[in-house]
Amino acid sequence: MKFVKSLIGLSLLLAASSQAHALSLNGNQDSDSSQQQSPDRPRPILLDYTLLRTIDAATLSQNLASIGIKARNGVSIYKVSYATESLDDTSVNASGIIIIPDTKATVYPWVSIQHGTISAKAEAPSVSPFEGLAEASQGFVAVSADYIGYGDSSALPHPYIIAKGYQKPLVDLLRAARAIANEQDFDLGPLFLKGYSEGGYATLALQKAIETDYSNEFTIKASAPSAGPYDVELTGILNVEKPVVNPVNLPFVVLAYNYWLADGQFALNEIFLPPVATVEDALSGSYTSDQVFDILPSNTTELFQSSFVADFISPKPVLPNSQNLRALLRTQTLLEGWIPQTPTRFYHCIDDNEIPVTVTERTVATFKALGAKSISSAIIPSPATGQPYLHGNCPAIFSPLQWFGEILSGATAQ
Repeated sequence: MKFVKSLIGLSLLLAASSQAHALSLNGNQDSDSSQQQSPDRPRPILLDYTLLRTIDAATLSQNLASIGIKARNGVSIYKVSYATESLDDTSVNASGIIIIPDTKATVYPWVSIQHGTISAKAEAPSVSPFEGLAEASQGFVAVSADYIGYGDSSALPHPYIIAKGYQKPLVDLLRAARAIANEQDFDLGPLFLKGYSEGGYATLALQKAIETDYSNEFTIKASAPSAGPYDVELTGILNVEKPVVNPVNLPFVVLAYNYWLADGQFALNEIFLPPVATVEDALSGSYTSDQVFDILPSNTTELFQSSFVADFISPKPVLPNSQNLRALLRTQTLLEGWIPQTPTRFYHCIDDNEIPVTVTERTVATFKALGAKSISSAIIPSPATGQPYLHGNCPAIFSPLQWFGEILSGATAQ
């Protein structure tokens, strides 16, 4: 991949900063009594953590060679089981992973990594652990949630692109990670957030929750949401307008919203052109995204009813399905109700074929207009005409690591 050049210097940046910043790392855990209290009282939530495997530095370097990263250290990967709450405020056991470098440091920077869209239950981080290996190979403790609907909570439907469905479970996994660090006798220092695609949305949702409700527990050093549908209604309209779509994304949204937000009131047969049972089976968690492409059509006119498409993208929808879906999409925007305080850099490839770059551009413009002082964007051009970076191979998946390394080394303003 050509984007790996941006990551070559990361090891040197982190190595140079590790000793110089050791004393300052603990500052992340300080509380300020003037900050608001959490909406829930921190409680024992760590249920269990189990070693999945260890990987030495040489093997890790081989695994990461395709993205241009050489491991500084080996890692230990643990599955974490913890107690949290689902979207309907009921208690649920959830899971994720924590990856700990083998450097035996007493203080580590840590990063919460929100994964992109997966359709198969078997692709969850605790089942197929790849998420976070790049970050942990560079000395970060990496934490990645399965999300509700995967791992220990796989019996539930995944609340796809619903802000509340990420916020509490992600906060509780951070709490569980702190409990593990305490048991293993090391400290967690500066906290970074990153995520791509669905993970970009989840990252910004987590950032909003921490800044508005949990700032007495966590201080974010920097956040890097990438290629996420932060303005959900805009993203939906721009996708339905296209002749070809990813058959996972919007159908997944429709099914999740119908279950979690609409009480099953959508007339799904008036939205989807294939049989509803086929759509539901394709997104049941039994199939990978590639397999879903074989089951469902990617042509918009073959995936959705033409009457739904025309009404959904119109300025004033009149059909109940499109009216209700548009209204629910608006409720899940992350552009209202707060002004980000954390240094936040939005990454996006300019030729993204699934989440249009317009979504990031509007998000950044909106936050700046609201007075956000630490907002920036990194819009990545394609390498050449006819060789676009698309959603699946965009450098933004890993580019934030370079920025995080610069922050730790003091090479950029913080």
